[in-house]
Amino acid sequence: MSTSTTTPDEQAAAATASDPIVSPPVSVRVCKHMNDDHAVSVYGMARDHEGWNNTKISNAKLKSITSTHYTLSYVTCSGDVCTMQGDVTIPFDPPLKDAKEIKSRLIAEHHRVLSPQFKTLITDPVCIVIIGLSILLGILRSYQYPDLNYSVASLFGPITDVVGLSFDLYMRFCWAFLIVAHSLEACYAVYLCKKMKLRHRTVASWWLFVILTGYAHTSRIMELARVDAKEKKNH
Repeated sequence: MSTSTTTPDEQAAAATASDPIVSPPVSVRVCKHMNDDHAVSVYGMARDHEGWNNTKISNAKLKSITSTHYTLSYVTCSGDVCTMQGDVTIPFDPPLKDAKEIKSRLIAEHHRVLSPQFKTLITDPVCIVIIGLSILLGILRSYQYPDLNYSVASLFGPITDVVGLSFDLYMRFCWAFLIVAHSLEACYAVYLCKKMKLRHRTVASWWLFVILTGYAHTSRIMELARVDAKEKKNH
């Protein structure tokens, strides 16, 4: 019994063989260029499809491109369990009209997947909690509540006596700490974006999102920056 194996180039050629716009040689050439020189973009495509969660992603590759979609493969690991995600198809909307559109579409995908998404502010539980706490601290820091101060002092009197701060001063301290911490994280995020040579609009988006959510988004730009740094080190 004989077995046959195909190379990634042969797989890409087979995927695009019947496509009237993107020929197999073009697909192979573009995929090789993206995998060799724009690994962080390909990783971003995989992460965008998989979602920003605790799942680790590795070996992200662009396998083929047609006029209607592009195909990825990558490995996901959750704890000690790793799974190969092969033939993940991402559609082009609308489909390509000409092979000359490939570059502009991939650049658009690059900007999209390496930018924070506004929907995470209302769908990500961590972001919702952080923004909610920030708003609450801001309200408590801005107004005096004598009855609330009295209630807290009656419950935590020994603590406030030792530290020497009233509840409203606690809130002001927490608010100030939050502002300073998020501002420092935002500056670091901008630094990472500059190293990755992201466009100004994307840099501004990361700055805003980190100001609003802190480490919830700092960790994401750090993840992308690690992939980018690894790519540059290998060149």
